[in-house]
Amino acid sequence: MNEDKNPERDELRPTVGSGSAPEPEAEGPPVTPPGDARGGRPGEGDDTYVARVARGAGISTAGQGIGRVLGYASQVALAQLLGGTFYGFYVAGVAVVNGVHILSRFGMENGVVRYVAHHREHGDTARMKGTIVQALLITLAISLVLSAVMFFGAGVIVGWLPQDAPEMVGVLRAFAFVLPFFVFMSMTAWATQGFQTVTYAAYIQQLIRPGLFLLFVGACYVLGAGIIGAIAAYGLAMLLAGLAGLYYLRNLFPPLFDRRAGTKFETKALFGVSVPMSITQGAQYLNNFSAVLILGAFAAGAPVGIFNAAARTATFLTAVRFAFSGIFSPIISGLHARQDREEMGRLYKDVSRWIFTGAFALFLVIVVFAPQLMSVF
Repeated sequence: MNEDKNPERDELRPTVGSGSAPEPEAEGPPVTPPGDARGGRPGEGDDTYVARVARGAGISTAGQGIGRVLGYASQVALAQLLGGTFYGFYVAGVAVVNGVHILSRFGMENGVVRYVAHHREHGDTARMKGTIVQALLITLAISLVLSAVMFFGAGVIVGWLPQDAPEMVGVLRAFAFVLPFFVFMSMTAWATQGFQTVTYAAYIQQLIRPGLFLLFVGACYVLGAGIIGAIAAYGLAMLLAGLAGLYYLRNLFPPLFDRRAGTKFETKALFGVSVPMSITQGAQYLNNFSAVLILGAFAAGAPVGIFNAAARTATFLTAVRFAFSGIFSPIISGLHARQDREEMGRLYKDVSRWIFTGAFALFLVIVVFAPQLMSVF
């Protein structure tokens, strides 16, 4: 294995895609090549990019819908299993592990999607393999370090809280064991999206993981397991979903597990995309979980659980955006690699209109039926 730190073919330039990070620029004139089914490039007579985005969004929407329903059912079951106070502790622990999870990913999920899609356009198998391997290993290494910090520092973290909640020490230490599985599952799912398909990511994150978690929570309910059992179910579901992700990656990209296949790392380029995006992801996390963390600091227990129930109901609106972003990002990356700005502009307009329309429809449903939705808790 060798490392190509400054490849001539992959000069970076400002992104026109979905983020502020630099995007690799392709060689040659900005001409769309003929279709290549194996390479994922539609040509004359093949699907249009709009059709591919619509189909991918349909798959992702179905997965998001099922995943959200399964996740919602799991939260209802957890609230019944743990009671208000311990459900609040569980929710606070989930907020903490989600924050550490973002630090562990270090923005690599964006890098792996962009660069796998980019190198796939050029048929560069060695760089595709290097990107996936490097993203998985770096994030797992960071997660193990932060997991140790989280485990041994749990007492210190809880000591800073004004609320007297000694139970949170055990909760945080249990979630520390979950973190590497969480990162492993997420990165395998993101890596599959670099092949311009959201089908496998939907299976992993919206079907397998929440389905297994609901099943394991039901087992905890039957066995009378407490909050530690629920956290163990959370981690086990992620481990099994991550293994399913590796299986899908093997089907999509057999050279990943072939030791004879060449591997080329592009550390500088990968970090050039990942570091800025990690800042963006951190800001999004603060937007999503800061209220839970602040409420947990001053009113740990039942109030956190009640707030989380309402917040999870409201976040159904984000399902539409996530449904499109999974397939939209790698397709835009491939178009930018070929400098097809006309098709990029058309896609941006269509997808923006679809996202707004779908989110507004969900907004109306939640506003009108809010009391009925909250009553299930």
